[in-house]
Amino acid sequence: MRKIAYLFLLAAALGTFANPARHPKTGARQPAAGNATGRTGQTPGITTVKNTVNTAVKSAGKTTGTTAATWYVDPQGDDGNDGSAAHPWATLHHACSRVHTPGDVIHLQPGTYREQVPCELSAGISVEGADTSTTHLLFNFFDSTRYTGAIVLASPDENTPGNQHISGIDFGVAPGDSVSTFMMIKKRGQVAVHDCKFSNAKTGAVFFYGRSSSGPPGQYARGNTIFNCHFYDCQDRQSVIGHSAGGDIGITGQESMSIHDNLLRNTGRPQGHNGNIIGAVQGWNKGIHYYRNMSFKPLNEGNVNNFGIESWYDQGGWEIDHNTFDGGGNAIDISFGGVKGAYPYSFYIHHNNFTAAANPPFDAAAGHFWIYSVGIQFEGEDIINAGDAEISYNHFKNIGGAVMFTQSHGVHESVHDVWIHNNLCQNLGYAGGEFHSFAFELEAVSGTSSNRNILIDSIFIYNNTIIGAGKLRSAVFLNAAAPYGIANIFIRNNILKDIGTAGSYSYLTWWGNGTISNVVSEHNLLFGNMAANDTTRGHGQTVNIRNFRASANMVRDPRLGANFAPVPGSPAINAASPLGFGKNIGFSDLPGK
Repeated sequence: MRKIAYLFLLAAALGTFANPARHPKTGARQPAAGNATGRTGQTPGITTVKNTVNTAVKSAGKTTGTTAATWYVDPQGDDGNDGSAAHPWATLHHACSRVHTPGDVIHLQPGTYREQVPCELSAGISVEGADTSTTHLLFNFFDSTRYTGAIVLASPDENTPGNQHISGIDFGVAPGDSVSTFMMIKKRGQVAVHDCKFSNAKTGAVFFYGRSSSGPPGQYARGNTIFNCHFYDCQDRQSVIGHSAGGDIGITGQESMSIHDNLLRNTGRPQGHNGNIIGAVQGWNKGIHYYRNMSFKPLNEGNVNNFGIESWYDQGGWEIDHNTFDGGGNAIDISFGGVKGAYPYSFYIHHNNFTAAANPPFDAAAGHFWIYSVGIQFEGEDIINAGDAEISYNHFKNIGGAVMFTQSHGVHESVHDVWIHNNLCQNLGYAGGEFHSFAFELEAVSGTSSNRNILIDSIFIYNNTIIGAGKLRSAVFLNAAAPYGIANIFIRNNILKDIGTAGSYSYLTWWGNGTISNVVSEHNLLFGNMAANDTTRGHGQTVNIRNFRASANMVRDPRLGANFAPVPGSPAINAASPLGFGKNIGFSDLPGK
């Protein structure tokens, strides 16, 4: 059994990563032996957020060779006092204006604070509350520029070391007041936000902004981290500035950043208003590690985007693992980027749960791929370099589809070399089994490619288990519109069961009037699929199929247990082609299993 081994917390924040074995094609890190889920401690979101960060991070703001001072703020204090424990100040704004010695700490005594003006926090200064149950910081500050916040950590130079943390505070809004963004961290690195709670911001809770201008930064902000925090309804997609601002956590110009052990819930606003969980629309991020988080989105947001993570212009090295993405919509949207850069992979997405309470309704009026309910979408990728991704050991359940490639924007785009293996796809499809109820959907319908108009190339679908339940039209759906094409699709060692609906659908469905070439289906275990377990061409479709090979597929009951693993006597056991992803046909090893 293979698992991921991590270096935790500060090491990840500072960009010091473990170096286990790498995937032979993408170089993605392979799981090492260890805990089945990779989780440690409590599940995020169950108990009150306590200010319990470890000593290494908590002392990050201390300056070597100096004695750090602690300054006190109390709701019953006075800004005319000296800030001592005996004579505390009354407002955080005043404390931030007085404390500038690196390593010093501003301590908020338990109580409720109401702040009316932004607080500008100097580099090296940390702010600590006792915990979120006793320390409440209410702001009334709304700024339409989107590039500031109620608390501002800003420096003139990119990647200025912050060496500071903010922790143990409940951030909120008093009735009748409003906040655009609680915290703006601009052009600073080495900032930790942890053990906090954020509620009811308009355009996002925390925004890590690492750039001086549009385009990539000259120096990326390095080593920022946010963990053990709770977020509730902190992004309104329909607010004036919220649509492109991001999400509960916004990031741009970040490198070697970790986001982990957070609870993020955007379900409390009216339909169409529940914004992104992670907003990386402004892009230019690399080396991001997003792990052990739990996020919740509505099952149906109507005819608007419903994203979990939305990332544009990413520059490689994203690892997303051991998370739960709950709800409809698009859990991970990778757009206008998807390059690996200096990293061995662009995205390594593994050991996650993508799930919903029930199959989502299909909005037939939407007409846009980005509206659909899917676990992972590669949307409008880079013309030459996008791809080199791995999607493995995930559980997709009760959502429209697992992975979607939508090269459909009419701009320069293509994607290549994506490995999809050891995933469990259970009860996928829309509530009525509508079109786009596909496990793996490949759409090459418009764009420009330097590779002979082939927009999707070299997709490896190995050792997955896909179980239909009356709603899933196809396991693999290939749609190419002339003059575009799809090439080199390899479907091997999969269990494909009870797939297909009335009409021209089965486990592998061809669509469109373009060219699909070099498709291989072999060593799969097929059972109960429509079209007598054969491939099928959609009604009236004139797709040009070149070099299709189907060989060594078995049509037999896979005999699966309650957890969809093969039981003794299953024809899947020890029957896989030796590709390096397991001896059995089908998936092995999932989060929580």
